[in-house]
Amino acid sequence: MRPCDPRIDASVAIEFKETLAELVADGHRKIIFDLEEVDFMDSTGLSAVVCVLKLVGAEGFVALSSPGETVLSLLKLTQMDKVFAVYSKLEDALAMAT
Repeated sequence: MRPCDPRIDASVAIEFKETLAELVADGHRKIIFDLEEVDFMDSTGLSAVVCVLKLVGAEGFVALSSPGETVLSLLKLTQMDKVFAVYSKLEDALAMAT
């Protein structure tokens, strides 16, 4: 999934979270967030991503690919880089999802 907005923050987090919940409800259990074009993510955006992890459960797969320095910094600061599989390239994340 490639977010449409370069910022995942409070202004888009609710809609973003609802869209993700619909994907999971439709049966998607392997979700890769392609963050290549995301310049900024705040705690509400991160919360939406964490929500997806909870929704897919143990049988699911959630990964983050291509985070920029700002987003990667947030992931490290919150230690979410230890919770999520983080890949520098989308291709690597796709290979692990199969």
